[in-house]
Order: sequence, then C-alpha cells, then structure tokens
Amino acid sequence: MFTQIFDTHSHYTDSAFDADRHEVLSALPEAGIVHAALAGTTLEDSTAGIALADRYDYIYAAVGIHPETAGQQPADYLAQLEQLAKHPKVVAIGEIGLDYHYEGYDRGSQSVLLREQLDLAKQLDLPVIIHARDCTEDYLRILQEFRPRGVVHCFSGSAETAREVLKLGMYIGFTGVLTFKNAKKAFGRCGFIYFLGRWKVLFQGLHFRRDCQKIRTLVRFYDGLSGRRGKTNAFYGFHQQA
Repeated sequence: MFTQIFDTHSHYTDSAFDADRHEVLSALPEAGIVHAALAGTTLEDSTAGIALADRYDYIYAAVGIHPETAGQQPADYLAQLEQLAKHPKVVAIGEIGLDYHYEGYDRGSQSVLLREQLDLAKQLDLPVIIHARDCTEDYLRILQEFRPRGVVHCFSGSAETAREVLKLGMYIGFTGVLTFKNAKKAFGRCGFIYFLGRWKVLFQGLHFRRDCQKIRTLVRFYDGLSGRRGKTNAFYGFHQQA
C-alpha cells in the first residue's frame, strides 16, 4: 500500500467522471492519496474545480484558460479569473500555455492569453501549470520573459529543452506514460534531469479510478530514483512534512 501520494494534475471535473465522480474522489484517501490538484481549463471548469475543492478537504484547485479555447473567453475573463484565484483552496494558475498541434489554432490569441495569465499569476504570487505542445521556441521565449514559478506539465520535449526549463527554476512534470513499454524517450529525458542533479520533477495526471498497476510502478520508480519527499507540497505552498 502506497501512501503520501500527491496527484499534482488531474481533471476530475471531466464528463468522463460524471457517473461516479464522488465515488472516485471519496476513495482517494484509502488509496493513499493525501492531496489532489484539479487543473482548470475554462472559467466554468475552474469554478467546478473549486466546488469540488470545497467539498473535499484533500482536493485543491488551479484556475486558468487552456490554450485550446483561446479566443472563446469573455472580455472580462481576467477579472473573473482573479476572483476565482482568491479562493482559499486555489493553489495555482493553470492549465495555461500554448498548443500548436492542430491546424486552425490561433497562435496569436494563444500567446496573448498565456501572457495575460502569466502576468496575473505574478500579481497574485501563484505558481503556474504550463501546457506546451509543438511550440518549444515560443513557450520558452515567453517563460524566459516572465520567469514564473511553476511546472511544465506532461513534458515531452528534448533534454536540451528540459535544461532550459530547469534554468528558470521551474519543475518538469511527467505522467503515467513513463510506465509504457515504449517510453524509452521519456525515461531518457527523466534520467537526464536526474543526472543533472536538478531533480525538480512532478509526477502528474494519474486518475485513480481503480487500483492500477501503472500507478504502483510509477510510485516505485519515483521512490527508487529520488527518495525525497515533499516536493509537491512545496510547489503548491504546503509546507507540512510529506
């Protein structure tokens, strides 16, 4: 039985959990989950995340507008986001960033959206959760400009990109993909970070619907490499011993 697990990036507000959301969330402590942070993708989703955080002591929320919805937010979205971010269970601004993966995404709108939310995070002294896909040059340039506290979620970049992110003092997030048989590149990037002695890694996005062998494998991997506790607590401003 593994204990003291912090699910640092989850989307339990997703419609996939509509049938058994509260059953799943109620079972987290028994599964060894001491905290879970819900990443927001829209104003509505962020509000729903706060509602869940209010209901469960061990649930916390991040609020933000995901790049895939850039251009759809209301004109006063920043004011609304600021109000949401002042809730006592809100611990970060996110999930925010850039995503150039699909045709038709407005890169200019995404850039403006990211910059505005990074500025808000700085004003509120909150860390950020960065989503970055097929946009390495642009997102690194913006991060180097704003130099936020935070994590690049679900990291899929090169070892060189990891080095640049670490230079900013940011964390890098890996997900359950590390447990896949074809995850050699992800393991290589993770090993490179460990080799640098800059072990600023968060393991994220594990949705605990059932007792999953992949979760056990990932926790063993983390314990074997690091042996350090409390990194996610520190990231989200929790200073109790993990």
